[in-house]
Amino acid sequence: MPVLDKTHLTSRLIKRISELESGHEVAKRDIYAVLNAHQQQELESALVSMQALKKQSKARTTEAKKALGLKTIREIRIEVLKRALAKAKESESDAWTDRQRAAEVRRSHIYLKAFFEARTAGKTSHTANTWANNALTRAGLSRMDGRIIGDATARDKAVRELEQSILQRERSEMSPDELEQIELLELHRKEVDARRKAKRGKSK
Repeated sequence: MPVLDKTHLTSRLIKRISELESGHEVAKRDIYAVLNAHQQQELESALVSMQALKKQSKARTTEAKKALGLKTIREIRIEVLKRALAKAKESESDAWTDRQRAAEVRRSHIYLKAFFEARTAGKTSHTANTWANNALTRAGLSRMDGRIIGDATARDKAVRELEQSILQRERSEMSPDELEQIELLELHRKEVDARRKAKRGKSK
């Protein structure tokens, strides 16, 4: 089973809790899918303890069972899931940061590799820039030149804005190599923009 992306964990946990609280039947495998190994063990231990308590109890009424702390499997599952949700919310910001930083480093690597390959092949800087941006498009990543290829959705825009806000906040924590790549890309983009502006000025 693939590892659940931490950036999706909170919404998945909320969904499972909502299903259980609404009275829907949720398969054990679906509960386990949103819990880590420690949380799965926590759930199993709670169920075993509750089963033992029920065997010792002679309570028959709802009030008596509640007074003894007796809970249903559903109630125990909800409690464990809610604790997992609280934990997931604490680490969700870090999960998004890690994901966005990894994506930016990958984007930088793809762009630089394609750009310098094009330059080595004798292409001009302008052509190499286009070539490298096309490589990003083929990889399903946002382009350095800001062009949007294909249909743009509100979600695409929101994701790009989130990426930018996280990257700006986390830039100070990048490694020297990562920061050097970003700075090299920014310098190149400034040079390309300057040449474009100069070219447009001459054509007027």
